[in-house]
Amino acid sequence: MLKYIATYILVLFSFFSKAQTIDTFRISGVVVSAYNRQPIPDGILMLTSTKGSPCDSSGKFAIYGLTKGEYTLTYKNFDYPNADTIVTINNSNILNFIWPIKTQCNGEYNKQRALDDIKDGKANLLVSGSIAPIIYSTDKAFTEKYKIGYDIFGCVPPDMQQCLVFYNQTIFKYLDAKYGRMWRKDVRKDVIGLGHN
Repeated sequence: MLKYIATYILVLFSFFSKAQTIDTFRISGVVVSAYNRQPIPDGILMLTSTKGSPCDSSGKFAIYGLTKGEYTLTYKNFDYPNADTIVTINNSNILNFIWPIKTQCNGEYNKQRALDDIKDGKANLLVSGSIAPIIYSTDKAFTEKYKIGYDIFGCVPPDMQQCLVFYNQTIFKYLDAKYGRMWRKDVRKDVIGLGHN
């Protein structure tokens, strides 16, 4: 009987020691804005429909319990377009990387939209505001003089901010061509992208 117990313990010990040598891998990293390389908080990283990781407030994520192989990661965030990337786990137990997420500016605001709005007489300069928009008494005079109004936005994510800059810079070029630089002394100073010119 003692012989059977000893054999059972040896088999059990062998099983546990093999289980501990099975390699498990981890994918971790941080999601950042391709525009300014700042971390993007609170997105979700999906590996499969049931396996993934939330990003914390500093864009960090980690997915555990993986095996060697190739994986497709999908990034989802309300303020950014979905993005996919393929990662391969080889021999290192930890794959750690920085993933820049880019907005393609193919949504509502981009250079082409600005050109279309100018052509249709609907162009507005985009202003970064706060929760309650601030309207100045000089806004109406600027609109009447230059035939360009203002759209006031609240907080926007960094990559969308870049799209708004592309839109506004197209209108800046139009105003420069039509009025010279004279319009710049009359325009609101909180217009998005004005300091980039």
